[in-house]
Amino acid sequence: MSPRIMPENRIPDIAAAAVSVFSRKGYRLTQMDEIAHEAGVSKATLYYYFKSKIHLFQYVLENFENGRTQTFPPPGASHSKSEPEFLHMLKKRLKEDTKLHRLAHYLARKPSGNVEQELSEILLEMWEINERNRVQIIILEKSFFEFPELAEVYDKYARGQVLRQIEEYLRIRMRQGVFKPLHSVRATARFLLESLAWFGFKQPAPPHQIFTKEEALPDLVSIVTSGLISVGS
Repeated sequence: MSPRIMPENRIPDIAAAAVSVFSRKGYRLTQMDEIAHEAGVSKATLYYYFKSKIHLFQYVLENFENGRTQTFPPPGASHSKSEPEFLHMLKKRLKEDTKLHRLAHYLARKPSGNVEQELSEILLEMWEINERNRVQIIILEKSFFEFPELAEVYDKYARGQVLRQIEEYLRIRMRQGVFKPLHSVRATARFLLESLAWFGFKQPAPPHQIFTKEEALPDLVSIVTSGLISVGS
């Protein structure tokens, strides 16, 4: 009996094709045929690895690393089998992934003497969350119009959770006299979030100039620090 010949690993090609198509069309408007065609595989090969579109969607959200050479793990057997199951999984992941640990660290302590350093570390953490999840955020946001349930989960457990943490930080530092009184804490928190979102994943694609954190973050920290810190802090 001849030994069984395992097929060539096409997961990297399929994952890259899925990211490309999902980024252009969003989840619900994407067809598995399109991904198979872009990956250069048959539909049978695609379904050999991924049992459904929601399985593949979940896989790239969990495993695709922006701009890195990577080894893709085998598709797990414990994938979501329906959109509601996927949304439940995503909710848990977003709640964990959007925790601002540096912000929580500083709030657990008395205000430091170096508020600029404090703000720098918090903004850097926010930048790195966006940078690390750039591909995932682009795919999710492209899917919102046709998949409003996804938009609702993302708005509450990703964007909303980050905003709530920033707002709490601003209010506490205002009460402590570290930050000057703000006309609108909500608007200031949104300004910080959207500024970093633009640099993190909304910048124009190459060949346009891409701003790195080394170039953009120092001036952003300086502007935010000058605008927030109370005189004498």
